[in-house]
Amino acid sequence: MHPAQAHHLGHRRHRQFACHHLLQNFDAAELGDIGRQRGEDGAGHGGTRNWMYMQLSCGCFPFPSILRQTAAMTDPDYRSLNDCLVLHLRKAARRMTQTLDHALEPLDLTATQFAILGHLCWARDRGKSWSVQRLAEALAMDASSLTRALQPLARRGLMAFVADPADKRVKQPQATEAGRALFVSGCAIWTEAHSALVASLGSEPAAALLGLLKQAVAPPD
Repeated sequence: MHPAQAHHLGHRRHRQFACHHLLQNFDAAELGDIGRQRGEDGAGHGGTRNWMYMQLSCGCFPFPSILRQTAAMTDPDYRSLNDCLVLHLRKAARRMTQTLDHALEPLDLTATQFAILGHLCWARDRGKSWSVQRLAEALAMDASSLTRALQPLARRGLMAFVADPADKRVKQPQATEAGRALFVSGCAIWTEAHSALVASLGSEPAAALLGLLKQAVAPPD
């Protein structure tokens, strides 16, 4: 057997064992309640067990408490879904990103590229450097997405990959002089766009929102 196949088989068996273990959290009476909530006639629990096993094995509902809530739910609570924090944060982020993207068009930069250059220039001005992994974490990006985002900046000569002094095999992203100059130009555009955003919200609500957002993305203690 190929090692990859063996690994996949082992992972599948581990998941099956975990699913069976989780199903032991439910007694016969509770299985009957869940079955009736799903419209079963209550004669035996085979259908209920199969449904629960399917949900657990596909990773949809890893915790028994969530599985119980799901079984009891007959219709989506659209009002609650419309008040989802994640939904509105994503909508606000897209709207504000589009505004900054448009403002930065004269420099042929996107908001994401501007943020990347900002982090690289911050390190450059202090004689420091970022690894790709640490920079990705600082920007809340995955490393592969960051690497793709760095490539057009490198092609334009705005940043370069240089050898890590501690390990020449490792390449670290660094802003070039041209990259820093473009970032400085972008800062004036960002200041104007950001000031307009703060004015539209009001200074106090904007400050409160900023505090909440920083709290939301702060690493756990």
